[in-house]
Amino acid sequence: MLTPFCEILSKKVLPVMRVLIAKELIEKYNFTQLEATCILGISQPLLNYYLTGKRKVKHFDELSSVPVIVELSKKIAEAIACNELTIDYFCTVCKTLHEHATEILAKLNIDINSILIPSKEMKQC
Repeated sequence: MLTPFCEILSKKVLPVMRVLIAKELIEKYNFTQLEATCILGISQPLLNYYLTGKRKVKHFDELSSVPVIVELSKKIAEAIACNELTIDYFCTVCKTLHEHATEILAKLNIDINSILIPSKEMKQC
């Protein structure tokens, strides 16, 4: 049975992106940890553990070096800081990540043949 790529995104990519977004909000936009966690839906103690290295997000080392993930995380943080984040923005992020599925799966050492990736013709999001 094939695993949908959306499942990979929700279980492996989005947790990494949450931490990258939180770091960007705190370091660049001067959000407090509490403000960042309220927006991102994680607890402040957990975020503190991630930021101080006491705990690691699974697959952080592999995925935090993928340029598209880093860039999208920065753009989301900017949109949050500027109060410009809309639901349409998430669709764009999802589509962009789908376009880079091969690169993301390679970083995770997942065989692309075991994943169901919607074709460009299929409506996503």
